[in-house]
Amino acid sequence: MSTSPAHVAFINHTVEIGGAERSLLLLLSMLDRECWRASLLLPAGEGPLPRAARALGIEIVPCAIPYRLPARAPWIFLRGRAAVAASLRRLRPDLVHANSVIPGLLAAPARRGGDRPPVVVHVRDLDLPQHAVATWLLGNCAARLCISRAARQALPPGLRARSRVLHNAVEEGALQLDLSREEARRRLGLAESAGPFLGLMGRLVPEKGFGEAIAALHLLRDQWPAARLLLAGPPGGAPERAFRAELRRRAAALGCAERVIDLGFVEEVGLLLRALDLLLVPSWIEGFGRVAIEGFAAGVPVIAARTGGLIEVIEEEVSGVLVTPRDPVALADAIRRLLRSAELRARLVAGAREALRSRYSAAHQARALAALYAELCASPAATHPRQCR
Repeated sequence: MSTSPAHVAFINHTVEIGGAERSLLLLLSMLDRECWRASLLLPAGEGPLPRAARALGIEIVPCAIPYRLPARAPWIFLRGRAAVAASLRRLRPDLVHANSVIPGLLAAPARRGGDRPPVVVHVRDLDLPQHAVATWLLGNCAARLCISRAARQALPPGLRARSRVLHNAVEEGALQLDLSREEARRRLGLAESAGPFLGLMGRLVPEKGFGEAIAALHLLRDQWPAARLLLAGPPGGAPERAFRAELRRRAAALGCAERVIDLGFVEEVGLLLRALDLLLVPSWIEGFGRVAIEGFAAGVPVIAARTGGLIEVIEEEVSGVLVTPRDPVALADAIRRLLRSAELRARLVAGAREALRSRYSAAHQARALAALYAELCASPAATHPRQCR
């Protein structure tokens, strides 16, 4: 006898695409449609995320979800919870999956049990709220999925033991484009420079290490005067726009403004990675560092900061090079070392490819999530042995 798919309502607090959203889109693309039907609650308005989700056949549900939860404006939090609750009452899903802690706090039940669907919260950040209300709400969720051991350690102490670690994943081969580095650069409008090209992707916030990368580029001016630093990230709000302007001023003060190229939001991540000689991930705070494994998948050598989840992702001198956080001199030294050694770059790319296969495969993540959903979801479709593989 056939059964209808179980309904999973995903929730995200922005319509832009960053690392968390690229992870979400991969998850949505891997869902077995015979087993699961997905809808996605998002803030009202258009953006790259709803467009990409619709292309996967996902229903978009506009909802008054705030982008941030200011500590001194509790009414924003309460209004967001009321909006999410109303949408969930209308949708009546079998399961709710919050893509980060902000939507998790908005969707978390006020008490365990009852007639609310089970809520899974993806814990992706290290700077988590530690107050009693957040601990209480997260404790009422059915499951907490942490993207690294560092992310689990950032949870309030009482929640760590009952939270699972599930690393982010990348579909092998998805970011390897069949075109030359020169062609990728031409498509990005970079054909005028010989490079080398260094790249940094992420939200335009100080803790991603953008300022340190610009300082490191300045330190390379004598050996590699043609080196370019490519910056890419979603537009964000007023704080991100102000930080972008600050980075332009910083680059101008160091005399390297023409060598720092802000590409804005680049939807085709594989194209940007194909154009690079080295990928930089110099974050001070990083729950996982999804961009690092995207570099693995694209075959780009990775230099990252020795912090947070990046320590778990990168095996020193095997799949990448780790440097001291907030240290432009150490970052510049690592860049010099890799640019001078084609043999080292090739060895790191090979080690990264093996790490991707053994630890960060999309198929492994899909199986783990299907098992968790089946465990939590009471729908007959969710527990059907043929469908939930």
